[in-house]
Amino acid sequence: MNQLPRYRLLARNFPVLPSVRATLWQGDDHILHVRHGTMDDGYHRYYYKDIQHIAIYRTSRGLVQSSILALTAIAALLAALTVSSFGFRVFWATIGCLFLWWLVRCAVGGHSCACWIQTAVGENRLLAPARMRQAERMTKRLHPLIETAQASLEPRMNTGPGSVVQVAAETLPPPLPVRFDASTVGPVAATGESSRLKSRGVME
Repeated sequence: MNQLPRYRLLARNFPVLPSVRATLWQGDDHILHVRHGTMDDGYHRYYYKDIQHIAIYRTSRGLVQSSILALTAIAALLAALTVSSFGFRVFWATIGCLFLWWLVRCAVGGHSCACWIQTAVGENRLLAPARMRQAERMTKRLHPLIETAQASLEPRMNTGPGSVVQVAAETLPPPLPVRFDASTVGPVAATGESSRLKSRGVME
């Protein structure tokens, strides 16, 4: 009997609208991006051997969201202090505490980010991770898996006396490069020599 693939949660986002909720899962030979919709879910697999590039960009979305949450929480708490009715005080105090909890949750996650993944087919947006700290943990876990998967693509040849060449090197493409880039604005120019997450401007 075939065993079902085992997955480990890599990242998730916490959007305002539930229609754009997404999760990213780590499998044995691929990552699975799941977009959770209101009516159905969308699945997309990216195999480690096919991944060419993962780009992470820091965005200002988190700052705007945190500002709105802070102003809303302050307004709700002020309303709780000014109204005379006990019921309305409890109502506005509850609303203010909820928005404060949401604000702390966003602050703990770090800067907001946008993540893109590129394969030979094209470049796609990953809705998760949506925070830099999650993105850093994701790249640290994926980096060795991708390097191991792509190292197995190198042709193995036996050219000793009387041997038969098992794989013709010229018929196989070179292993796909793996690069993890992070920047504060715009794409980072790929150097082709580093496969580590560049955290310049990430942890502020």
